[in-house]
Amino acid sequence: MVSRGGVKFEVNKNSWEKVESPFPIFQGMRIRTEKGEAVLALAEKTRIEIGSDSLFYFDQRDQFNLLQGMINFRIQSDIPLRFNVGNLRIVKSYPFRLRKPLPLRWRKIKSSRVRS
Repeated sequence: MVSRGGVKFEVNKNSWEKVESPFPIFQGMRIRTEKGEAVLALAEKTRIEIGSDSLFYFDQRDQFNLLQGMINFRIQSDIPLRFNVGNLRIVKSYPFRLRKPLPLRWRKIKSSRVRS
């Protein structure tokens, strides 16, 4: 991770220390950007930019959890990543490809609505 400004990591519960750039991030480590910003360069040209006043951590190798704040990201088209923002989960979709054309009876498109 590369950062500038006030970026800290959680050493112990409610105990934070300033990040020195560049900084390695490990699974479960919480990072807080107070008045700073951070950029994460992941494998395969994937990049996550974290805005100020954000709090995040990696739960698993490919699971980024944003607890508060704002992110911008670029993901290589063939890399599976999942983002959780509170109760919202963003999962990358992939195009559906068939080896043979569908029979005519299966080609009809239907829609549905979900109301809360």
